[in-house]
Amino acid sequence: MAELEFIMEAPERGRVVAFPSKAFIIGSAEACQLRFVSELLGAQHAEIVKDTRGQWWVRDLLGTGTVAVNGAPVIDERLTPGDKLRVGDVVLLVQNSGVNQHARTRSADALPVTPLPSGELQADFVIDQRYKVLKRLATGGMGEVYRAVHVELGKPLALKVMLPALSEDQEFVARFKREAIASSRIGQQNIIDISDFGRMPDGRFYFVMEFVDGKTLVRYRKEGAFTFQRVVHVGLQIARALAAAHSVNIVHRDLKPENVMLVQRPGQPDFVKVLDFGIAKVVNGAQTAAYTAIGTVVGTPQYMAPEQARGLPVDARSDVYSLGLILHELIRGTPTFDADSHIELMGRQVNQAPPSLISPHGVVPRALEQIVMQMLAKEPAQRPASMEAVIAALEAVASTPTPTARTEPLPAVTKVEPGATNVAPLPPVKAPVVVIRSRAPVDREVDLAAIKPGRAPVIVLGLVAIVALLGGAVAMTQVKDAPKPVVAAPVVVEAPRPVVASTVKLSLQTTPEQVEVYEDDVLLGTTPLTLTRQPGAVASLRFEQRDYTPATRKVRFESDTVISVSLEKSKLVKKPPGPRPTRAPDDEGLKDSPF
Repeated sequence: MAELEFIMEAPERGRVVAFPSKAFIIGSAEACQLRFVSELLGAQHAEIVKDTRGQWWVRDLLGTGTVAVNGAPVIDERLTPGDKLRVGDVVLLVQNSGVNQHARTRSADALPVTPLPSGELQADFVIDQRYKVLKRLATGGMGEVYRAVHVELGKPLALKVMLPALSEDQEFVARFKREAIASSRIGQQNIIDISDFGRMPDGRFYFVMEFVDGKTLVRYRKEGAFTFQRVVHVGLQIARALAAAHSVNIVHRDLKPENVMLVQRPGQPDFVKVLDFGIAKVVNGAQTAAYTAIGTVVGTPQYMAPEQARGLPVDARSDVYSLGLILHELIRGTPTFDADSHIELMGRQVNQAPPSLISPHGVVPRALEQIVMQMLAKEPAQRPASMEAVIAALEAVASTPTPTARTEPLPAVTKVEPGATNVAPLPPVKAPVVVIRSRAPVDREVDLAAIKPGRAPVIVLGLVAIVALLGGAVAMTQVKDAPKPVVAAPVVVEAPRPVVASTVKLSLQTTPEQVEVYEDDVLLGTTPLTLTRQPGAVASLRFEQRDYTPATRKVRFESDTVISVSLEKSKLVKKPPGPRPTRAPDDEGLKDSPF
């Protein structure tokens, strides 16, 4: 049988490691012939041995189920070319010896991984022999963004390198990778495209995005309020991007002006790119995700839906609320809500009504005002039911000429018949004066580019009780005495009718609950879960939960129905190894076969 070797996938991708002998140990101890430094790797974690017939075997020396072949935990198992071996967090592909001569190295050379500097990457630094760093573009709480170029193709790219503390969090990395895959699968022109994901030798994870030469909404908003036409143009593109994400069960959860970029293209002014899909859902290992930790709040308070601020489950309507806040801000030129602390901001999101829409560009068109204020309803059920409904309403606004002011005519004067009571003409009257009183000035100019408590994504535990105690600043109005004005007949504006698509809903229920549901390695959510697709659509779903055997189901969306799936407790399966390997005559010094 041909000799075998490993090609590494993690922690360092692409390096080829020859089998050092006919029996060797993989672990973190210095005595191991194949040694990796990792907190998830035992001192002597697994043993690789070759039997007298030339067959290679792997054995879990710890018996903890952390040795797997092709995703299945094993105690002892044969190894063949093409197998993927996982030992702790070390991932190795098995292949015939001599396949990758250009990347060959002795096994001893692969043991100590030389770390990169943990600070800023310098210009001309090359990652994975493919991406050359040009310069740093930005730094944030999640990591650093660099401008880069593909070494062979010369294609400009953006490279985001995660902070070391986050890259060491296995829960974060797993979800971060799934979100990167999901974002790249949406395939919508207004969503930033993610093309690659990897890990540097020092353990930091990164992903590669298309390079977009534009500015975020924060910088454009500092120039002043948008015209109504521009608000609708930008809002429609954001809504279409989110609708595409919602169609594959992805909710952004951290939509804000910093995550919306405008690109000025020839013939395409203000072309929208939505960034950071789901990246801000996870911040540290103690609180891993908004949808897995009850009472935990993840997001940016200034653009957070009320249910999100209260630690309740979020869905597509939460993104509708966040988009409503952005549109409200673009019309007025200032944030909808502002405060000096995260807690107060979230209290206002829950309890305080948004200020009236007033724009320096004139009276806000009624149809635009109606849809924005509906999007800002405190209860999700009172908002547009979907992003498609928002698109329909904004398209209706876009198709209607925008007047500079309302020109609603007064009703025609009715002729007074002889004998009727004489009616003296009413004197001209002034409109009532309304005085708004609030604990925070609603029109105070705020520099959105500045770093402040309301801007950075935060996690707050036990927020429900705090928000309930806060109540909220309730705006009180007082109308000064004035003669009763002449009231014109109301102009009835027909509300835009939402587009109702013919869809089918499948409700997924499992035993146990909180089972993760995947479609083509993309996490759709946890059960109970409802999927919505076009009639006749077919999906292959995989159900996974720790300590349970995964299950797969192929479903067809024919009619609204409930599908129940039961998972069985998993057991470490010990495959019959066949004849026990015996020591080869030339294997001097080897201990008896462990199998």
